[in-house]
Amino acid sequence: MLAAREGRLYIDESSSEVSTDCVKSDVRTYVGRIRVFVTTKYAAVIDELWEQILTDDDFISFFTPGRKARKCRTFDKYNVIRVIGILRTKGVYEPYSDRRFMA
Repeated sequence: MLAAREGRLYIDESSSEVSTDCVKSDVRTYVGRIRVFVTTKYAAVIDELWEQILTDDDFISFFTPGRKARKCRTFDKYNVIRVIGILRTKGVYEPYSDRRFMA
């Protein structure tokens, strides 16, 4: 407390970086939980589809939370939901409301 009052307190944000492997693992876990919403047509290939998505560096940077992330610190859940929304319009996921995907 004394350091904060004297202005000597700082926040080291370098340790709050999330590794790529952690992002991939957490996204895999999340999409695994919503696997029940996958249509029967894509049930056999959904894991392969997400592996292709997770090997793309652009998607990984899209899923990595920013420095100012407050709610989703391990991965950017909102951007994952955006991708799920696109997959839903293509028939990969059943047409449920977005609230059902926020599990």
